[in-house]
Amino acid sequence: LLKQFMKGINVYGAEIKTKGFSGYLTELLIIKHASFEATLKSASRWRHGTVIQYNTDQEKEKLRKRFKDPLILIDPVDPNRNVASAISKD
Repeated sequence: LLKQFMKGINVYGAEIKTKGFSGYLTELLIIKHASFEATLKSASRWRHGTVIQYNTDQEKEKLRKRFKDPLILIDPVDPNRNVASAISKD
């Protein structure tokens, strides 16, 4: 449902032209928030530099300094990767 919603508002896809949400990121958001509605409620509070903790105990300020992206969600498989790096603030 979240993927269809994102496609409908043209923010689904991590390609350079889209600068949106990858399929993997979308799946992690649903797992983290447990539902479509909870994900949207959380997203309504996101601001530039929002850090979504997912299986990490890294300090949010350290992550913001390391990753200058609008949204930060560290890959649970690769702690050196921000899954949300493709997202543009536009």
